[in-house]
Amino acid sequence: MKNTTLSTKELLLSIPAMRKQALQLFGKGKPYEELLKEILKYDYYDDEKDHHLASNKELQQKLNLTAGKIKKQLEQIHNNILDEAWNHAGLFNYQMVEYDFYVQGWHNRLSFKGHIPVRPTVGESFDMPFLRAVNNGMGNFYVERVQHELTDEKQIVHVWLKSGNYNSYEQFKKDKDEFERHERWLQSIKNN
Repeated sequence: MKNTTLSTKELLLSIPAMRKQALQLFGKGKPYEELLKEILKYDYYDDEKDHHLASNKELQQKLNLTAGKIKKQLEQIHNNILDEAWNHAGLFNYQMVEYDFYVQGWHNRLSFKGHIPVRPTVGESFDMPFLRAVNNGMGNFYVERVQHELTDEKQIVHVWLKSGNYNSYEQFKKDKDEFERHERWLQSIKNN
C-alpha cells in the first residue's frame, strides 16, 4: 500500500470506515492523534446522526495544520492501521454476519434482513413458501448475485434472489456479451 498514492479525500473516507480499528491507535503518542480524534467524530456507518465528515479545509482551520501536514498524517494513520492488521490478524475479525436479501418476484420486489447457517452462492436455489405472494404463487428463487460488505464491526452479505430456476447457459451468454462489450470499449479507447 505504501507505493500507492491515495488522495486526501480517499483517506478521509477510508479511515472513518475503519473506526474500530483506528481506535486502537490512540494512546501511543503519535503526532496524528488530534487529527484522528477529529475525523473519528464522523461515524461512517451511522445514518441517523446529523453530522458530516470534515473537509480538508475545515481540518486545516480547526487544527491549524497545512494541507501537506494533514495528508502526511492521514497516510500515517492509514498505513498504521493496515500494518497493525498485517501484524495482528484479529484486528479485522468479523464475528457478526448479517444477510440482506433483495427478492425479485414476478410482480413485486422486496427486501429483508435475516440470518442463515450457510452462505449462498450464485446459482443456488431457494424454496421460500412464505414469498409465494410476490412470486405468482411459487416459492422458488435462485441466487443471481452475492456481494460481501465489510463494515468496521460486521460482515453484510447482500444476496439478490430472482424468481425461477438458474440457467447456466443463459448466464454464460450474458457474461460473454458483457465481456465482449467491455473488450470493444477498451479497444475503442486504445484507438482514440
